[in-house]
Amino acid sequence: MENIITILWIVSILSLIGLIGMAVTWIIGKVVHKETTIKVGKVGMLCMLVLAVITFAGAQGVQKIWDNKLANNRTEFRKYARKFQKDYNTTSNMIEVTHSDIADTWYDALDGDFDTAVDEEIALQDDSDIKQNFKNMRNDITMMKVFDTADMDMDYKDFQSAYNKLHQYYELTFEPGGESYDSYQSKESKYDTSIKDYYSKMQAFNE
Repeated sequence: MENIITILWIVSILSLIGLIGMAVTWIIGKVVHKETTIKVGKVGMLCMLVLAVITFAGAQGVQKIWDNKLANNRTEFRKYARKFQKDYNTTSNMIEVTHSDIADTWYDALDGDFDTAVDEEIALQDDSDIKQNFKNMRNDITMMKVFDTADMDMDYKDFQSAYNKLHQYYELTFEPGGESYDSYQSKESKYDTSIKDYYSKMQAFNE
């Protein structure tokens, strides 16, 4: 679409230049009293004028259509961005609560069979709502990719990065195999900081 608009504007400008050239030809023909030159200038002016008017009107029409499409795409993008932000906040809070429960159980069992205690605590946690929220966020990203205009403060890739970070937090929380209690806590702190940064960017974008 943008290429079409550019081509139409270029043709329109060239037509105006051609119109000026034909006008000069017509004037020269008048001055030297040469009928052929006058006729060429007159016909040329008419053709260039028609072409200039058509391409100018066409460029404006296509530009208006394009501007309306961009405006609609931005509106739709923000609609899905707001949905994503809501689920993102809800999901991060749910994971945070779960992580805290598991960490507490882990700490209390440090002097005993903490592996079994942690596994049992994880088994008690219901992550069905979290999984559904992740599915919703993936759908939102898909739609944001469709409506992304690449000229806003955030694009769909930013939301994909935010999603990835949150999902890593989820995996750490529910699948802590290979982690020590200290690494479980320190990694959580890093994820928490990153996720809050992403959320702040979303808030600013969706204001």
